[in-house]
Amino acid sequence: MGGVISYSGLVTKVQALNGTLLKYEQYEELLSQPTFSQAIEYLKTHTNYRQAFSDMPDADFHREAVERRLTESLYTDYLKLYRFSSLSTKKFLEIYFVHFEVLLIKQCLRNVRNLASPDVTLGSFEAFFRRHSHVDLDIMNRADTIAEFMPALAGSEYEKLLAPIFISGCENLLDYEVALDLYYFSRVYKIKDLTLSKREQEILRATFGTKIDLLNLQWIYRSRKYYNLEPAVIYSMLIPVGYKLTDAQIKALVNAQTPEEYDEVFSHTRYAKYVPEDEAGALFGLTDDILAHIYKVLARRNPFSIAPIMKYLYFKEEEIEQLTTILEGIRYSRAPQNLTRFIPAFVKDNRR
Repeated sequence: MGGVISYSGLVTKVQALNGTLLKYEQYEELLSQPTFSQAIEYLKTHTNYRQAFSDMPDADFHREAVERRLTESLYTDYLKLYRFSSLSTKKFLEIYFVHFEVLLIKQCLRNVRNLASPDVTLGSFEAFFRRHSHVDLDIMNRADTIAEFMPALAGSEYEKLLAPIFISGCENLLDYEVALDLYYFSRVYKIKDLTLSKREQEILRATFGTKIDLLNLQWIYRSRKYYNLEPAVIYSMLIPVGYKLTDAQIKALVNAQTPEEYDEVFSHTRYAKYVPEDEAGALFGLTDDILAHIYKVLARRNPFSIAPIMKYLYFKEEEIEQLTTILEGIRYSRAPQNLTRFIPAFVKDNRR
């Protein structure tokens, strides 16, 4: 009963936000727009993104600006949920905040490499971010080199994490991004056991754990197939927690000598049921479908919990990612039939 009482109002709020996600028919109408500016105008007048683009001049219609406006709408929704949450739900949303923090650091690091990129801005989320984060957004935005970037992390866990990479003289952003991803998932798994109830821990384990397993499987497969990396190197870039993959299976996959041996080991994992026989690589084209299914099932089975919140935030991020790609396709006159594959999996499922 306690869960029903503490989550009832928030669930209503989440249901309202779910209603703002784009429908399949809206994607079809968006894809029918002949020009990029008309596509933006469609989002302004026919979707919940009207506020995001309401004051955006045509001169700012480049990819980074559009993606920034879309992402700010995600932050706005997060704030709505946070302000509407009970103390216990806020604990989960504070865990989720680490996700935004890591994404922001990665984006600012990429901007160091691409000095033409505009500064990262957070809109109405900025005040909240500055209160809850230990990194300095102003320094990150001003940095033109990694050396200038590092002081933004002073005193934070991220400084301890990235300082050894920087001191080594490494200039490869992939090393920094992999370290951040490893830290993020490890930290979430550690924090959840301290702040969440057993039921909430299991929901987080099912969603984040599945994503971790899929990311590790993807990295192992790509490392063996495309880069021919040594097992020690592959291990160093794996997320050191998992869900349905056993340590023995991971070891066997990493040390597989041939594609056939990899497929044989993979066929005995819990994820083999999602792909045709002997096509382990096909799993990665189904990642979004698998995760969308898991989020839906958990939200349906646990309506008065963090599950509906997680489902909405995941679907919103997927929508923004695919919208950004679709808008770029329209900008460069890609045929609509070539862009339909970027309609999110959960939207296609709802159509069926």
